[in-house]
Amino acid sequence: MIRFAHPYMLLVLLVTPAFVAMFSWADRKRQLAMERFAASGRTQIDLSRRQWKRICLLTALVSLILALSQPVWTRPSGAHLENTGDVVFLLDVSRSMLATDVLPTRLARAKSIIGDLAGKFHGERVALVAFAGVPAVQCPLTLDQAFFDSMLDRASPDSVARGGTRIGDAIRFSLDSVFDDVVRARRQLVILTDGGDQDSFPVSAAQTALTKDIQLLVIGIGNDENGALVPTSELDPTPILYRGEQVRTKLEQGLLRTIAAAGSGVYLTAGAGTLDTSGIYLKFIASPPRGRAGESEKQVFQWLLLLAIALLTVETFLSDRRARSVALALALIANLTAQTPAESVAKGNAAYHDAHWEVAVESYELAAQSAPVSPQVYFNMGAALYRMQRYSEASDAFGRAAAAASGTPLEAMSKLGQATVPTAKLLMLDRANRNVCFGAY
Repeated sequence: MIRFAHPYMLLVLLVTPAFVAMFSWADRKRQLAMERFAASGRTQIDLSRRQWKRICLLTALVSLILALSQPVWTRPSGAHLENTGDVVFLLDVSRSMLATDVLPTRLARAKSIIGDLAGKFHGERVALVAFAGVPAVQCPLTLDQAFFDSMLDRASPDSVARGGTRIGDAIRFSLDSVFDDVVRARRQLVILTDGGDQDSFPVSAAQTALTKDIQLLVIGIGNDENGALVPTSELDPTPILYRGEQVRTKLEQGLLRTIAAAGSGVYLTAGAGTLDTSGIYLKFIASPPRGRAGESEKQVFQWLLLLAIALLTVETFLSDRRARSVALALALIANLTAQTPAESVAKGNAAYHDAHWEVAVESYELAAQSAPVSPQVYFNMGAALYRMQRYSEASDAFGRAAAAASGTPLEAMSKLGQATVPTAKLLMLDRANRNVCFGAY
């Protein structure tokens, strides 16, 4: 199957009929002029050579336009992208997670499981979403394990603006706002909660995740027998009262099993015991989902460029303007050997991590020429410019990233960078930048 990375470029094909009409008009005018110039009306003008020139030029034009749209040939394959995956953890931080039927608390147990799992990742990007009545991004997709750990440690009931438990809303939020369009071998949503959903339709949300090829792993935290009292807060163990009665909570395994089944996922219970996080990682996260074949992709724009070059070369021998055609062919060859935006970003990332700031900036600038509205590219560029102490330029790059990332978690990160650059204090931004956007072109 063929897909186009830049399908809007195909609209340029609409100009080809205008070229055909222009060539036809020019040929008619040329023939009439030559007939008038000829000494006899019996003069025959052979236009076959010129017609072949037109065919070569038009076909080269169409090939060039198709190449600029960057067609990619995709086909089913048993191979997966090794060591690439995105894992988004959904952590329930409602007050019921402060119950102590799992020591020290359900929330502390859930955070311990997440930390153990994330510590075993090899190449997977990881994100954290805290949820109760509403979801909130604690950490966007990143390869920076230290930053993720620090955000996980801070997660608490105060991380969200409203109490309650709305699992369905948290799932839908993650699908729409946390996962991105980067091609990965696996995409997984790991939910840690005690259940108790408040009519947020989590089953339908799980089914939506299945349609997007996002695998669910649901881990139940708590005791499903006697349950436990719900404390007022982390600092106040006094039980909450409802209509004069102490509120108790227990693990609702039935609901959580239904959610996992709706998304063709897996349900596990932590209970009061321990979990084999190494086994969970190897079986459910590192391994590709069963029964799914991957897709191999191959760019084919190079062949279209080569065809255009070949046609222009042929046209050179048919045309009196060989120099112009040869120059155009050489320009196409230069484009053929140029780096793609994704390659420029990858080169910039490598240079950034090796502290080669100038090389990183040059690579990001090259990528920005092809992707002028990519917030990730400008965010990375701003971080590299900051490390070079080019604060004014860094602030401008962060501003462009914020404008292009409007309405996404990256907008807040970009505005933080723009605000902190003038004081030459990047605070947590430099840690957050490490692969928050790297590779997300």
